[in-house]
Amino acid sequence: MGFIMSDSDALKDRLDQFKKRLDDATKKLAMKGRLRNANHLTSGELQARHAFLQSELDKGIVALDAQGDRVGVLEADFMDWLNQIDLEDGKY
Repeated sequence: MGFIMSDSDALKDRLDQFKKRLDDATKKLAMKGRLRNANHLTSGELQARHAFLQSELDKGIVALDAQGDRVGVLEADFMDWLNQIDLEDGKY
């Protein structure tokens, strides 16, 4: 009967090792999914970012106007264009 117990213990150890490897692999896949999904924004997130940047630009123009520096349409368009430049990729 001692022989059967050692086989049972060996099997349990092997199952525990398998479970640990499976849990580790599941965690790695979950992390990869989170990283991959974090790099792809939804349209709602893009719209929220655009709205935020537009409001910041508008606040900047209002602040310049309040200081007496009149911001014309061309300057506002230039500031908007400048905010659209992706400095990391050099794309505009």
